[in-house]
Amino acid sequence: MSSYYTDDSQTYDANNNPITQNSNITVYLATIPPFTASHPGTATQESAREQVNSYLLGSFPTQVINFAAAVSTDGNATSSTVKTADLSNGNPSNAYYTDLAGQYLNDTNTVVDIAPNLIVPLATGSDTPEDDWELATDGTDSNADNPLTTVGGATFSSDGPDAVNAGAGTASFDGSTGFLESDHTTVNTSGDYTISAWVKINSDVGATAICQGTSQHQALYIGYDSGNKGWMFQTTTTNDADAGFPTAEGDSNTAAVGTWAHLLVTYTAPVDGDSSTGVMSLYQNGTLMGTATNLTPQYDSSMPLTIGGCVNSPDATTPYAAFPGSVADVHTYPYAMQASQASTGSVIVPMGWGNGMPEDEWKLATGGTDTAALNPFTASGSATFGTDAPSGMPGSVAFDGNTGFLKSKQSAVNTLSDYTVSAWVKINSALGTTAVCQGTTQHQAFYLSYDKPSKAWMFQTTTTNDENSDFPTAEGDPNTGPIGTWTHLVAAYRAPIAGKSGTGSMALYQNGTLMGTATNLSPQYDSSMPLTIGGCVNSAAATSPYLAFPGSVADLHVYPRTLSATEVGALH
Repeated sequence: MSSYYTDDSQTYDANNNPITQNSNITVYLATIPPFTASHPGTATQESAREQVNSYLLGSFPTQVINFAAAVSTDGNATSSTVKTADLSNGNPSNAYYTDLAGQYLNDTNTVVDIAPNLIVPLATGSDTPEDDWELATDGTDSNADNPLTTVGGATFSSDGPDAVNAGAGTASFDGSTGFLESDHTTVNTSGDYTISAWVKINSDVGATAICQGTSQHQALYIGYDSGNKGWMFQTTTTNDADAGFPTAEGDSNTAAVGTWAHLLVTYTAPVDGDSSTGVMSLYQNGTLMGTATNLTPQYDSSMPLTIGGCVNSPDATTPYAAFPGSVADVHTYPYAMQASQASTGSVIVPMGWGNGMPEDEWKLATGGTDTAALNPFTASGSATFGTDAPSGMPGSVAFDGNTGFLKSKQSAVNTLSDYTVSAWVKINSALGTTAVCQGTTQHQAFYLSYDKPSKAWMFQTTTTNDENSDFPTAEGDPNTGPIGTWTHLVAAYRAPIAGKSGTGSMALYQNGTLMGTATNLSPQYDSSMPLTIGGCVNSAAATSPYLAFPGSVADLHVYPRTLSATEVGALH
């Protein structure tokens, strides 16, 4: 035994952090000195003494005080006689005890560093101490001794999650070659631990954001399960082909592509006879999503922590399960957080993020600010805010049908999932143009547009991101889109579910009335693309729109769910 924890109940500080009750006390063993003439031993006893001493020195070389060597004739643990200088009339002399004391000082660590009442999150008294990587500009860690090295397509930027307790930046990965690798192992996965991070995946593919390897698998995986469409925390039970993969994860469809989520995982190492140990827990945005049990965790102290994908060798240069997305503010702890710490108190999540992308609204009366304070619009070209608006609305933004448009800071609608978009629109010329859209690199994930031939409003999506795409369209009858008149449009989409009819459905409502429906079973999404008003773009860096809208838009609202017909009617 090299350290101990008290059996007393855990105590906590004023911030509900656990307080350490261990003091790194080493328990030493001692070899047995030889028998003396005045206290002779039998041949059996002497043989046993020598065997015990040999075992202690072979098994606990750093925790043995070699008293036998200090006083024996030959200066070793198996010499059968005490040296003459340490005897007086066959008994141990003062010199005998002086030699024992000297051996004690020589074989023990006399520097005692006891730190009671040390708050655990600040502890560094282990080979895998608490540490964190903000990932704002590089891979440096707060302890300055375990930096992450960039490999392949991994970059740093300031485009981190807009949350009050998130870091200033993020590391982004190409989902192919890019990953970060720590200098040495970070988490002792055979013991208690906690890991937290902000993560965002850009494609609906099975991939791992954070992991720490073994030679065959990973000791831990924190990643995205494309089959379940949720985040997961997974471990392994053996380091061979027969390994089990205990997995803690939430219900299906609980992870939104292109949306930041705060993940926190905890593991309590197994203790014989204690059924509450060996438990894995996954928290998402402060909510417990799932648990699992692993009574045989794996650990390879030679393996680094990796972010952006997994490796099975410290020398690997290409990851597998490569992560197409971003990771920010990774934090590791050498203990398992209690539920009270890991739940809602561990993270402040912006409004609406619990269900993926937040519900948000832009009044567009005087500027591009949004009610969620997460995703403002920036104006480009001839886009002006004014008081012309539908009854009861404070104002609108008007576009020249040429250069003017608004571009959001980031993606606003996860078009692979359920969503609804509503807005007041007014077009000034009967032109085929788009009032609201969100792009892909080739087309748009959705268009809320005016159809010139039919003189009607339409809701259109795409089925692929190439020249072979179809354009499913929900629109009203011809001549139902008046020019120069404020009209309330609502586009609602229900994401496809395999084997379930009625999904993949599109619906367009005009002034509260259902105008048309369509079906798209392969919706498109590009999380790097902004929401735009007044025209469309195929790059977040674009400065001029196509399908530029000659008219005005007011009170744009997005919802991360499909509104019912009753709810739509209440909006108008």
